[in-house]
Amino acid sequence: MGGERGSIVHRITKRVSQEIEEDPNLVLINKKNADQADYLIGGGITSFDTYIDREKKDNRKYCTKGVFVSIRYQLVDVKTKEIVYTEERYIDRQDTREGSAPHAIAVVSDDIDMLAKQIVDITRPHEVKVTERIYLVETKNKDFKTACKLAKKSENRRKAQELFAKVYADEGSYQTGYNSAVLLFLNRDFEKAMEEMQAIEEKFHTKEAQKALKRIQEEIEYQQKPVQETSLDSMYLRF
Repeated sequence: MGGERGSIVHRITKRVSQEIEEDPNLVLINKKNADQADYLIGGGITSFDTYIDREKKDNRKYCTKGVFVSIRYQLVDVKTKEIVYTEERYIDRQDTREGSAPHAIAVVSDDIDMLAKQIVDITRPHEVKVTERIYLVETKNKDFKTACKLAKKSENRRKAQELFAKVYADEGSYQTGYNSAVLLFLNRDFEKAMEEMQAIEEKFHTKEAQKALKRIQEEIEYQQKPVQETSLDSMYLRF
């Protein structure tokens, strides 16, 4: 794959490799020894577009280069072939310079470097942040307070979900029901998360619940797709 799109793929692959090699807790495995790896990181560009606007000002020529890139990446358990994490990220950036238009990689290089760090972060379960919104509201309910504290760490999310579900059964508040469904999703219990979030949306009709429903449905549909070869160089990891 050549051109600007190919350059972006190469930059992402290179930066992810560097992030892995700099982490003392991760080992980058050669493809020929893939059976010794724990996980595979793969992905690819799902959408790519650029545009150029030119203008003349004070007898000087300026070019604005716009770049849009959609990148989907996933973490696959090598032994079970299960996709344990998947996400799609978007980069939409523009850069104005005097003279000729900059190369796409120059426009999005900082975004790619940041994305590389985020991709490698998915291999560190203890450091992954909760990206879905969790309500941490003031309450006198001790179980709710405990659940809020537990939800901040990935290893405690299952217990947090159980507590939120318990409080919701007792009190029926929107926050507890929503939190329970979100944590089911983060714990990858997608079918149950869909069932609970549908019930929450039908009862409370909030934009957050509608958005979460769409996200869960998209994940369920994606999980049903077979693992395919990707345009990014696959990387095998051992802990």
